[in-house]
Amino acid sequence: MASEQGVDISKVAESGPGLAFIAYPKAVTLMPFAPIWAALFFFMLLVLGLDSQFVGVEGFITGILDLFPQPMTGFVRREVTAALCCLLCFIIDLSMVTEGGMYVFQLFDYYSASGITLLWQAFWECVVIAWVYGQQLLLIDSSYAC
Repeated sequence: MASEQGVDISKVAESGPGLAFIAYPKAVTLMPFAPIWAALFFFMLLVLGLDSQFVGVEGFITGILDLFPQPMTGFVRREVTAALCCLLCFIIDLSMVTEGGMYVFQLFDYYSASGITLLWQAFWECVVIAWVYGQQLLLIDSSYAC
């Protein structure tokens, strides 16, 4: 694509949502049997999105149900919690399909899923594990080293 347009490759493949929805589809159209590759590419995006959503919802629901244990029926309570979680995510995500939705998406992407945010999350996870298990975990591991 870079040679076809006569520009540097860094100008063609920029990061962000434009990469998945502009650069890759353009590259797929240049391949032989383009309709097949295009269908496979967007099917891959769909499956990737669904998988990511399942992981996020399951992690959130498990945390909520562990935080508020009740003697209520497990399946019904889990289904209601999942429905409420998905409804909340749907309402939040509606803001990303409006006219200024790309700006909202970029705010979410920059402040919640990249860079220093993930570093802080990993740091605090390590602190919590060290707080819960204490230094005995280190003593057990060092005793096997001898």
